[in-house]
Amino acid sequence: MSTINATVTRDGTWWVADFTIDGHEYGTQARRLSDIAAEVADAAALMTDRDPSDYAVTITTADPQWAALVEDYQRAAADLARAQDAARDASRAAITALRAQGLTGRDIAALMGISPQRVSQLVA
Repeated sequence: MSTINATVTRDGTWWVADFTIDGHEYGTQARRLSDIAAEVADAAALMTDRDPSDYAVTITTADPQWAALVEDYQRAAADLARAQDAARDASRAAITALRAQGLTGRDIAALMGISPQRVSQLVA
């Protein structure tokens, strides 16, 4: 599978995608940004006599402000995912240690500020 990196811009009510295949530049458009990857794959298939499913399309914006906003969001989302993983791991470690010291699920829930059901879920 080949990856095509398409750069999109907004032109009125249309999204325009520019991309390169084998050193040649091409473009296509769609009304909705959600449709642009399929349009790029279809255009690439027409230009190369390959199947559209042979292409994976990544989309980036040509607008630096939009790109910065998306990067900020992606960084924050990745930070959140790491924090959630760390919280889950710390919760499980705490529950395991407290159970080993003989505390009940309800006592652990009260200490940790979570429900007894959540204690059971984290132990499972």
